Amino acid sequence: MSVNESAAGSVDLNAVTVRPGRPVRAARFFLRRPLAVFSVSIVTILCLVAALAPFIATHDPITIYPAERLSGPSLDHFFGTDSLGRDTFSQSVYGARVSLLVGLLATALGTLAGTVLGMISAYIGGWADTLLQQLSDAVMAMPAIIFLMLVGSVLGQGMFNVIWALALVVTPYVSRIVRGSVLSLREAPYVESARVAGAGPLRIMAIHILPNTMPLIIVTASVLVGSAMLAEGALSFLGLGIPSDDPTWKVSWGSMLSPDRLRHIEQAPWLTIYPGAALTLAVLGFNLLGDTLRDALDPRLRGT
Repeated sequence: MSVNESAAGSVDLNAVTVRPGRPVRAARFFLRRPLAVFSVSIVTILCLVAALAPFIATHDPITIYPAERLSGPSLDHFFGTDSLGRDTFSQSVYGARVSLLVGLLATALGTLAGTVLGMISAYIGGWADTLLQQLSDAVMAMPAIIFLMLVGSVLGQGMFNVIWALALVVTPYVSRIVRGSVLSLREAPYVESARVAGAGPLRIMAIHILPNTMPLIIVTASVLVGSAMLAEGALSFLGLGIPSDDPTWKVSWGSMLSPDRLRHIEQAPWLTIYPGAALTLAVLGFNLLGDTLRDALDPRLRGT
């Protein structure tokens, strides 16, 4: 074998680039974005607190201790007590479970309905598109809090009534976003090829369009979770959400900020500080998580 043949058959190891695996790329992604680590940490802690609420809480959140009403933070009551003597720390812990459940379920239902309606509206078009867009305009024309108050007053208080009301608000927003994405994808070359090959509308939407819309749907849903939690707090504050003495769900952060408690804010400021801070951190965590997912899933932002 000649020298030239040996050189041609050899491999330059310095020219070979080994692409790191997904765990390494994920680690690099988070190390370059401190806010991503912060958001994931907040959401993880919130999920753990919600799942382990019965074990973390030091008292039953709706049990009344008349002798200890409006007592300050202590070793027995970490966050003090309210005007009835209920433990504020235990209420804050159980409030995480309620707020997270409401935010996730309402967003999931609204996102599912909005995705289906948005895809049908954009792909089929015609009278279906006109009808669905007019319904969306009718819902979005009304301020969200007014619409929630209207639906809440009709359905009444309760966990699942709040979830249905929030899902009705989420649906048109998701539908509009999905519709805009599908309108740009339905004329793509691969969709035209599938249509020429004989694929039906359902197959095209499920196999060719939906996977390319999923990153946008995931980012939108992650941001809407925080908005749904905040809206639930507003409804509970107005007395249209979850009662503060519900035997099943105990309490929510919004009901902990009710006007009855605000009357004692000068004497017991901890009644609003802790649930307000918890709700603020939760909403901030999910909003930052949405930005993180956008950076990770949007191909236009990769490498920036």
